[in-house]
Amino acid sequence: MDTILVGDIGGTKTRLHLFSQTEGPRAPLDSRTFSSQAYDSLEAILTAFAADCRHTISRAVFGVAGPVVAGRVEVTNLPWVIAASALARHLGIARVTLMNDLQAVAYALPFLDRSDRLTLNPGNPVPEGTRAVIAPGTGLGEAFLIAGPDGPVAYPTEGGHVSFAPRGETQIQLLRFMSERFDHVSFERVCSGIGIPHLYRFFKTLGRQPVSPSVDARVDAADDPTPIIVRSALETPSACPLCVQVLDTFVEILGAAAGNLALKTAALGGIYVGGGIPPRIPEQLRHPRFMTAFTDKGRMAGMLEGIPVHLIVMPEVGVFGAACYAIHIQKSE
Repeated sequence: MDTILVGDIGGTKTRLHLFSQTEGPRAPLDSRTFSSQAYDSLEAILTAFAADCRHTISRAVFGVAGPVVAGRVEVTNLPWVIAASALARHLGIARVTLMNDLQAVAYALPFLDRSDRLTLNPGNPVPEGTRAVIAPGTGLGEAFLIAGPDGPVAYPTEGGHVSFAPRGETQIQLLRFMSERFDHVSFERVCSGIGIPHLYRFFKTLGRQPVSPSVDARVDAADDPTPIIVRSALETPSACPLCVQVLDTFVEILGAAAGNLALKTAALGGIYVGGGIPPRIPEQLRHPRFMTAFTDKGRMAGMLEGIPVHLIVMPEVGVFGAACYAIHIQKSE
């Protein structure tokens, strides 16, 4: 049996899954999660995984948080350097594929069911048109997928690091605020898990909304205040109007960034919104402010109105995408 090891390698967790060609990408044979910080290399985790593995691995595909160049990647937020050739020797197999984690998500797009996504704009998809994914989690990832002669081909980008383009006077003030703190203000600085606390501090300084003392104290004390800010914004009635303003602005900036990605890739097949944050705020993304920002591109507004936009709600879609690549695409390469 062709048994494929699929990994999702992140700075906090490493998830390993086994799939078979016959059972497909929705039926893992085995799954285990490891604390990345507890190991000094991916090889050490693979050794621990192999100790309890009852299957013989024939191929491996790993999605990694970082840019993959010539089969090698320095992992973001981990002191690891991963090389496909070294992993192949360690596993005793002929082929190991490394890809960027958003590239893995892009490979999932053609294989998503209706239940795996929520439609934010039905649009008019062009058959075989380019599809793209934007994913705010800790950072802001982007990738796109085109139709190739032997099947879909996904490409990673570092589009989250392009310069932030403000819309309206308040966002212009936000850019000034951020420019005093950073040499380069990217979309990731204001539209991600690391960006939400910057929005909170900006609006707190602006003083347009009352500050909840209890929320503010928890934000100041937290190593990662983003979950506190998002939860406080989602409470009904909200415990913190300032947090509501932060989340509304995050949604507007995400809509604008998604529209930029749609234009840059001519994503007539659709834009997909993924990552760790969007599935937690579906109602906020359904609000007109998201699509208004998405289509607010002057002469190109009509084109953008016709592009389908979907929210990915499938858990661990990156693992699914890497498995889809291994099972449905790699076999034909």
